[in-house]
Amino acid sequence: MKKNNIQSTFPTLKDVAKCADVSPITVSRVFNPKWEGKVKQSTVDKVLNAAKELGYNPNGIARSLNSQKTNIIAVVMGVETGHFYKQILLKLINKIQASGRQALVFIADPTIGMEKVVDQVNQYRVDSIIVTAPATKSSIMNYFTNSKIPLIIFNREIINSNASAVWTNTLKAVNNVADFLVNNGYKNIGFISGKLESKRNKSFIQKLEEYNMKPIYIIEGEYTYESGYKIAIKMLTANKKPDVIFCGGDNMAMGVMDAVRLKFGLNVPNDIAVVGFDDNPVSSLQSYDLTTVKQPIDEMIDCTIDIIEELLENPNKQILREFDTELIIRSTVKISKK
Repeated sequence: MKKNNIQSTFPTLKDVAKCADVSPITVSRVFNPKWEGKVKQSTVDKVLNAAKELGYNPNGIARSLNSQKTNIIAVVMGVETGHFYKQILLKLINKIQASGRQALVFIADPTIGMEKVVDQVNQYRVDSIIVTAPATKSSIMNYFTNSKIPLIIFNREIINSNASAVWTNTLKAVNNVADFLVNNGYKNIGFISGKLESKRNKSFIQKLEEYNMKPIYIIEGEYTYESGYKIAIKMLTANKKPDVIFCGGDNMAMGVMDAVRLKFGLNVPNDIAVVGFDDNPVSSLQSYDLTTVKQPIDEMIDCTIDIIEELLENPNKQILREFDTELIIRSTVKISKK
């Protein structure tokens, strides 16, 4: 190997070739997966040692021009995402990187126009697109569904679409919550929902109707701590007080708990029980110890990464995966002794 005083701040392929005393095309072949096993091992070793000495890293973008793959996965998030989806985003990025790819995050903001978001994604020639549930509320789905890029919807069941999807059976989950509350003697149920017209919320109300019951309050929340706190005050200053409040998200449930305990000096669960949805990390802390519906996020993310691999091999394939939830019983509810 030639000893060269190469001054380039960013060493190039030609610098490596000169240092290893080989041709630039040989260096290119060493770093091209298509040539694996076709270059003499002694030559490979010389090139790799030279690259290490110079601090040379192959240009991933340049390689993508040959392979037609960028190893970039687009993750499209909604504008308003609480702790639950921030947690999902971090885990998605970690798993994507662990698979040898890179994640690019885009915000589906309707105020800037969905065409611009789609254009931004397309600029990077991504291999696949993951759209999380909050972003599916916008018209962006129409653009991505018509794209030839493999599309995966995360945490929402899809209808009339060719996209692949990973989701939890939230209808079954809220029905289980309704059964649990009724079977444990709760009668005056306050319900802080997400969007009132969502299937999940309608299913919870319909399940209670099977017991000839209905929530005494149904108020649309915003999936935030502040939202839960304010709505709890409304419910607890009304004429009829709930004996349990079911929230469509853990952040709202924790806001409810603090309003019940700190604003009104009441006890959870002896005066008012509280149930959440998501099982975010804070909900299991001793200060809340919240009864909640757990979604198997880690398993869902692993499944999503596996689906990406399948779709890259067969882009026209549709893969649908449904997961069950689990009701985690903690100290914010009373269990009926029968």
